[in-house]
Amino acid sequence: MILTDEQILELIKQPAHEEIIERGRSICRESIRHVKGIGVEDFFVDNDVKGYENDEEKLLRRKISRATTVPIFASALGTFDKAFSASGYSCYFEIDGDDKDKTKTKALKAYLNDDIGNGLNIAQWMQHMWGDKIHYDPNGVMMVELPKIEEGEITEGKKNKPYVIFKSIYDIHDFDSDGMKTEYLILKTDCHESEYKKQHKDNSVIYFRAIDQERDLIVRVEKGSGANGEANYEGITILDTDEYPIIPNLWGYVPAIVISGQRDACTEAHQTFIWEAIGTADDYLLDSSIAGISKKKHGFPQKWTYPIPCKLCNGTGKLESVGEMIEGVRLESTWYQCTKCTNGTIPTSPSIAVVKPMPDVNNPDIGEPFGYVTPDITSMEFQISELSRLEKTIHESIWTVIDAQQTSAVQDKTATASVLDVSAKQTKLNKFSSNGEKVEQFLTYTIGKAIYKESFRSSIVKWGRRYYVLSLNELEASFKAA
Repeated sequence: MILTDEQILELIKQPAHEEIIERGRSICRESIRHVKGIGVEDFFVDNDVKGYENDEEKLLRRKISRATTVPIFASALGTFDKAFSASGYSCYFEIDGDDKDKTKTKALKAYLNDDIGNGLNIAQWMQHMWGDKIHYDPNGVMMVELPKIEEGEITEGKKNKPYVIFKSIYDIHDFDSDGMKTEYLILKTDCHESEYKKQHKDNSVIYFRAIDQERDLIVRVEKGSGANGEANYEGITILDTDEYPIIPNLWGYVPAIVISGQRDACTEAHQTFIWEAIGTADDYLLDSSIAGISKKKHGFPQKWTYPIPCKLCNGTGKLESVGEMIEGVRLESTWYQCTKCTNGTIPTSPSIAVVKPMPDVNNPDIGEPFGYVTPDITSMEFQISELSRLEKTIHESIWTVIDAQQTSAVQDKTATASVLDVSAKQTKLNKFSSNGEKVEQFLTYTIGKAIYKESFRSSIVKWGRRYYVLSLNELEASFKAA
């Protein structure tokens, strides 16, 4: 897609795919709190258990709550790593011209096995960057960049070193995609014009970067004050200066790819491979915070006892100050509060929950002098059981199986069921691998195109499909147990 100047300015003022952008950011927020534990505090603020807890309990729950779903997802997502160790991987390049001895092919593979960005080679980038981001930022893009050549620099070989970057959905102002292919991309950017910044000391200027099939350019936006304090864009200018020139797009397409091929059911936003488990994970996060309150409150044994009389004041709570003797006459005594007790009884420690009244005529049976308060064991056991059920459901939602190694709530299974479980995992791993193949093939093709221009014809990447889901010992143990 080729955008005119007017279209670029209009898209900056009003993104054409605002609903998809917002949905993509929502997917990121929902997923990242379970995968990385980011945003958990906000989740608890937004999910008060109204009518069942007072303000003190709300604050306590937020204080002691933790991202309890992170280890569950870390365990479940570990199986996706099987895609990166599966045997059968291959990568081929087709280059026209004088490459009969495969010199260019070897040089390209050597570059891909070196540093393509963030100090990672292509295999590491796919596993540690794509394999990580795909689970919580599926609408982000991976794009190939060319290094900026500063004036006076030696440029020989410089342009032959493209590199890969990742842009989160939070960095994207607007974009249009056809599947995973990006038609145009408008990014928020932190670049600054040195001369213009000297004249504008405040933060009233922001910049955007627009990329389409023909151009890569920077747009300056002067923010005005709109109604109700909202930003009102005015003074929009497409830059074409020595510092920020309009760069022709050497690829003829936007060198960026949306990292996920999964699509959201409600919008055109892209989805993760774990979206089915997010709702249950939210329930787990909330329920574990409630169970944590019970655990903290009843984790210390709570005693009950009868009041312990103060020996200093004999249980009266007051001490006598005897009056002085003046000429053989003693002045009237005065009384003051006992400093060792409260109303005649010794203060109890925090471990004492209840102080029972002393026996009297109406209740003469003194019984045991002290004991322990029995907590609501039944409710606590139910909470633990429910958390175990939710944990199992999270794993089932991601893999459509009950994984004996990942959850404590496992039912007995036959040998046939064990084989079907492995088959279900392989089916999802195949989808995951197909998605990864497309991203890696796009990146390698785009890098090759940047280096060898028109002589670079194609890149073919095939990931292995022979996954080692279970070891031989695990398979043998599963069949023996069945």
